[in-house]
Amino acid sequence: MRCSRSPSAAFTVVEVIATISLSAVFFTAATLVYQNISANSRSLSSLQPITLGRSTFQNLLGVDQDTMSVYSAPNHGRGAFAGQLAELFRDDVAAASAVYCLGRNGLNTLRPSTIPYPSGSPVLDTPERFLSHLVTQFGATDTAQFVSYSGPSMAEDLTIMVLQPSGTATALQVLSIYDLDLVAVTGIGNYVAVRRYVDGSLTSYYDILYPSGTGTAFAPAAVHFYRKGLAPYEANAAIQKYMVAEEHPFYLVWWPDPAARTLESPTTPPEPTAPAGSAVWDYYRMGGRTRFFFTVPAFPSQQ
Repeated sequence: MRCSRSPSAAFTVVEVIATISLSAVFFTAATLVYQNISANSRSLSSLQPITLGRSTFQNLLGVDQDTMSVYSAPNHGRGAFAGQLAELFRDDVAAASAVYCLGRNGLNTLRPSTIPYPSGSPVLDTPERFLSHLVTQFGATDTAQFVSYSGPSMAEDLTIMVLQPSGTATALQVLSIYDLDLVAVTGIGNYVAVRRYVDGSLTSYYDILYPSGTGTAFAPAAVHFYRKGLAPYEANAAIQKYMVAEEHPFYLVWWPDPAARTLESPTTPPEPTAPAGSAVWDYYRMGGRTRFFFTVPAFPSQQ
C-alpha cells in the first residue's frame, strides 16, 4: 500500500540537503555581486584634489574656493548625474522655440534671461547669425569667448542657448543655458563640467576628472547641418558637405561620459567606409566615445 505524506510531516534528508545546496549557491552569488560592487566602488570612486583658481570655480560651479576634490573617471555615480542632466536637456529642447549651439574658448560670462530683439532685427536661422546678434546686443567684450563656426565646432568648449516662446516681439526669452567646459589641469588630466543655468542660476550639473591620455581631443562637441537645398548656392566645399538635411536643419551634440575611462579617442582607430571629404567623419570621430549623444532640431530654418 502506498502512503502519502501529510502536509505537517517533516522534511526528508534529501530535501534538506537540496535546500542547503541551493542556499549555498544563492549566498555565493550574492557574495560575488557584493564583492564586485565593493571593488568597483573603490576603483571607480577615487577623489582627486585639483586647483583651478577661485575665479574659475566661481564661474563654473559658483563656489568661492581655489581647490576642489573631484571624482576621477570612470565613475558610474557621476554618470547617473550626467543622465539626469541629459533628461533635463531633452525636456528643454522639446519645449524650445529655438536652440543655438555656440562654440567657445574660455569661460562663459553671458547667461542672460532675455535677449533684446529690436524691430528690424535679422532672422536668426544659423548659429553664426545668432552669435552676430549677441555681439550687437551685448558687446564684443561679453561675447569674446564665443567662436564663429560653420559645420563642426572645433572649439574646446560649448554653450547651448535654449529659447522659449516670448510674450513680446522685441525680446527673446531664454529657457535655459547649458555650458560645457574642458579645463586642462597640469600634470593631472582634464577637468570637465557640464551645467544647466536658468535665469543665470546654476540648477544642475555634473563634473569629472579624466586622466591625461593620448589621441584626439573631444571635438567636435557640436556639428550644425544645413538644409540640403542650399548646397547649390554654396561655393565653399568645406561648408557644402554639411548641407545634407532633407527638410529641417539640425545639430549633432556630444557630452563627455563620466563612465568612460578617457576623454580622448583612440590614436589609430579603424577608418570608416566614407570619402575623406564626407561629413560622416565628424560623426565617426565622436562615435563610441560617449553615450550622451543628441540630435537637436535647429529652428528657424534657413531659407
